[in-house]
Amino acid sequence: MRLKNSLIAALLATGLLAGAAQASTFLSSTFEVTVANFDAGGDRNNAFAGPANLLPRIDETFTYTGALDFNLGSGGSSTTTIFDFLNSGSGTFSGLSTALGNSILSTPTWGMTTLFRFRDFDLGGFAGNIRHDDGIKFFDNGMIETDSPAPTTVINSAFDFSGGNFQLFYAAANGNPSVLEVTGTPAPVPLPAALPLLLAGLGGLGLMRRRKNKTT
Repeated sequence: MRLKNSLIAALLATGLLAGAAQASTFLSSTFEVTVANFDAGGDRNNAFAGPANLLPRIDETFTYTGALDFNLGSGGSSTTTIFDFLNSGSGTFSGLSTALGNSILSTPTWGMTTLFRFRDFDLGGFAGNIRHDDGIKFFDNGMIETDSPAPTTVINSAFDFSGGNFQLFYAAANGNPSVLEVTGTPAPVPLPAALPLLLAGLGGLGLMRRRKNKTT
């Protein structure tokens, strides 16, 4: 039984049993965040998530460290700020000015709008789900992986990120709720990289077996 348990531990260490061992979790890292806060003028198209609407209007860039687990309930749109949205997550942020942070996040109907881009240039592979109330656009190394421009209720969008340059655009538009929750499972360790760990584990099992035989 001990040998069996040790073999399972060795396989888990290599990632060969990762599917059984890894649980879904919030995607967490240190992200470069770009933000634009503006009046969409009642035009829903202006509030779509993505580079076309955000990049020409960039206000500031700052850093967010932690999980992408933002969730603000309904109501209070006229007083909800960008700070309120960021503080609804479990992470920390720095570099965002007080003036912009105190700006209204979004108002009905397609009025004040805040567009975000969360970017990590060297993020590991991750597959899962993006739960969001307004638009998202997700890029996997410059290629569109998931595009849901402007839902009006909280929905789920699946994604499969290969690792590398991660870019997620999110639109906080049309008032609360304001939800952006990214969950999933990290990609398992590739087999070639895991082989040395597996061989070391098997070698240890052989040594244990020889010692056992000598004592019997």
